[in-house]
Amino acid sequence: ETAKYSTIKIVNGQEFRCFKFPDDICLGFIQGLGIEESDRATGMLQYPKDLKLAICPSQIVADYPQYMTRFQPGDLVEVDMDFTLANDKLLDAMSNIPGIKRLNIAHCKKLTPDCYSILDKFKDLRTLQATSSSLSGATLARANCWGSLSQLLWNDAIEPTPLLRKIQSSPKLLELWLNNSRLKPIDYQLIAQFPNLKYLQVNKNTITADDIKELSKLENLVSISLQECSLDERANAALAKMKSKRAMKSSGQPLTVWLTP
Repeated sequence: ETAKYSTIKIVNGQEFRCFKFPDDICLGFIQGLGIEESDRATGMLQYPKDLKLAICPSQIVADYPQYMTRFQPGDLVEVDMDFTLANDKLLDAMSNIPGIKRLNIAHCKKLTPDCYSILDKFKDLRTLQATSSSLSGATLARANCWGSLSQLLWNDAIEPTPLLRKIQSSPKLLELWLNNSRLKPIDYQLIAQFPNLKYLQVNKNTITADDIKELSKLENLVSISLQECSLDERANAALAKMKSKRAMKSSGQPLTVWLTP
């Protein structure tokens, strides 16, 4: 069967997105962004049309990827992979959903380097959450789906340098998390090239005065978190100079710095 799952209906003057899923299997769980409860993706479900929805797929979807082709653009914006289930085959099935803007593969340890070609199928990505995943910077750099990325949330990253180099100077990247990622001087140099970066977290990394001088080139930065970075005297002086320079600017937001209490 190829019929699409969703239709838009008006109930008491309000538009709803109404899904008709198969009754005999559960495709996973559907959840509104910012809403704690989730619903089993089976049978009839309806949501306000403007509510952004995510899906966490069940394992059976890996064997029936054609079920994912029955979603329409606008039905779902996010795929959340269950780290206990996620593998290349299941991720490939989810790449059949059109218009996915957010992908969460946090803690997914079963994904292999070969999945870079699967990531390429997510053409509209704005957010990647890859904290503690098995994928290295070299693997992610082989994919070509980063042109619209605005959030890269990647704590405990494995050798992030190749991906940072791949997306360097991207004007669309606004938020970057690389906590506890063994960052090197070259990583800070690459981070400093994101012209519109606003929010940066590099907690639990080694960072020197020279690294902070590089980051001071981020003129649109409004928040930087440096907790548990063991800043030495020179690094603290460089940070104070960075803050002072920002405070002297006649326009724009002041720089907020988060340090270990």
